[in-house]
Amino acid sequence: MASENLDSVDNISLTEDTFPKLLLKHARERGSQPAFRQKRLGIWQTLTWQQAKDTAEKLSFGLASQGLKRGDKVAIIGQNTSMMYLSMLATQSLGGVPVPIFSDASNEEFQLLLAHAEIKAAICQDQEQIDKVESVKENIKSLEFLVFEQPRGMRGYAQNYIHSIDGLIEAGGSAKEDGKNNFEDEVMAGKGDDLSTIIYTPGTTAKPKGVMLSYRSLISAGLKSAKHELINSRENVLAYLPIAWIGDHLISYAQHNTLGFTINCPESPDTLLADLRDISPSYFLAPPRILEQVHAEITSRIGGASNLKQSLYNSFMKLANRVGDRITSGKDIGLIDRFAYLLGNLMIYGPIKNTLGFNKIKVAYNAGDPINSRIFNFYRALGINLKPLYLQSESSGYVCLHQQNEVRSDSVGQPASDVELRINEDGEVEYRTASIFSGYYKDEKATNSVLIEDGWFKSGDSGELSENGALRLIGRADEVGSTTAGVKVSPQYIENQLRFCDFIGNAVVFGAGRDFVSALISIDNEKVGGFLEKSDENIPADEEISQQDIVANLLEREINSINTILSDDTDNSGLKIEKFVVIPGQFSSANGEFTQMGKLRRGFVTEKYNKLIDAIYGGKDAVDAKASKNFGLKSAIKIRKL
Repeated sequence: MASENLDSVDNISLTEDTFPKLLLKHARERGSQPAFRQKRLGIWQTLTWQQAKDTAEKLSFGLASQGLKRGDKVAIIGQNTSMMYLSMLATQSLGGVPVPIFSDASNEEFQLLLAHAEIKAAICQDQEQIDKVESVKENIKSLEFLVFEQPRGMRGYAQNYIHSIDGLIEAGGSAKEDGKNNFEDEVMAGKGDDLSTIIYTPGTTAKPKGVMLSYRSLISAGLKSAKHELINSRENVLAYLPIAWIGDHLISYAQHNTLGFTINCPESPDTLLADLRDISPSYFLAPPRILEQVHAEITSRIGGASNLKQSLYNSFMKLANRVGDRITSGKDIGLIDRFAYLLGNLMIYGPIKNTLGFNKIKVAYNAGDPINSRIFNFYRALGINLKPLYLQSESSGYVCLHQQNEVRSDSVGQPASDVELRINEDGEVEYRTASIFSGYYKDEKATNSVLIEDGWFKSGDSGELSENGALRLIGRADEVGSTTAGVKVSPQYIENQLRFCDFIGNAVVFGAGRDFVSALISIDNEKVGGFLEKSDENIPADEEISQQDIVANLLEREINSINTILSDDTDNSGLKIEKFVVIPGQFSSANGEFTQMGKLRRGFVTEKYNKLIDAIYGGKDAVDAKASKNFGLKSAIKIRKL
């Protein structure tokens, strides 16, 4: 059984400088403790650290039997399963380099990334991913073999270059018994400065770039951030975010293998909320869309509760909004308020957290995009230690970390202990850290454009430093600008405000270099539909709901409320949205407007909707029916003025 010392972040020696070496350490020191839990058919199945080591060892021998060797690149494509993570360890044990790729990437994106990374093997979760890789294989000269984890649908695949992962593990077991290969010798040949992985950027403004990260950088980032938050080997983590995202790689891979805590892999994305309740994680990372989804579920449940329960909820939430954040931050409050909050925790806050699976959280991070302050404050009021986290692939994860008593929704905290940070004359955030990346794969020009003198890195983000040194992010530096009248415009900030409106699904804001600010709006179909059902308005079945005046009036009221918020912000003097267009359909990653992690592809949106944007700034009242056909409409798309 692990001692208290083994749980400490200080229990890592300088020689344990790769993840496979750390795997050997955990197998020795906590071999019987759970490394992974995987939910299958409704049952959580546990894999201990010793079993994880044995599986990675056999799989590495199986991969070696197919010709995989030191320096080869292996694509890892799938959702979060214990075998996907073990495939990365097996690859690294041979000196190979895992390259995780978003499982829902298009065939075009697959071809681009597989070719650029010079992938030799692709380890896929299921038939769908195998088929995607198969469809582009003839264009990937380096690709030699494919591996699948889940056998469903694979019986008819007779190609000699496609293998089951179970088959490779079995073959590796036989090779281990032959004694011709020595796993520990292969592992110990790896060094901390070796390339650990290549993480591709989202490609929001240009083609994705391959961020090269060393073991030393990732281990350093994992240890230092864990020490700041008192994270140790006893944590319980839900691994559900894309394995190709740096946030998941930092927590569910780098920190998992460095500290030795347990990660839990859901059965599927559809069971996330149920699996969250099962696990009750102590350490949690979420993008805004997940936190918004959970908040919406709570709001829906309260809306359907009895009048008495709603009254109790509203009363205790008023108290929580007044003192909850102070309690979560460890600050003093009055004795009467503390007693009332304890009562509220017994009757309201605690049951809500139990229902969500948030009752054991030590620290939770919001990352990927800013979260609306009202949703952020809701979680803090409940006593959930939620903090904004500034993540970049190039920094091996974090840049800034919040002090416990200085957590705010409008900042990402102070620079971490090993990070130097400054704002350049153009307002762009620059920093340097020992955990910085090694460069962009096969792109020296792009590397030199961001890694400047004395190791400083140009982040591409615009930001400001507060009096206490906390960083406030404004948006991407190349998106922040001013109107022709000199009014400063941060599209991302305004979009974040609009997304919180009841009837707005998503929004894209324009204004930099323009005469005024405008927005493309997609409606929340469920909420708008619910409102229309309760109204007396009759809309013909063949007419587009998004273009109805009653819907526009709903949105106009909400956008005006946002304009009031903007006008009250001294940093946004004179800023307001003057026109908007309601688009038919939705902005989504499937349609190309967002990346898989929900980041807006602003250039793509601008090009796709250029006729609408030109009409807005061209003084027109509508886009004619002919142009509207491109969006599946028979009638004109109206331009709404505020």
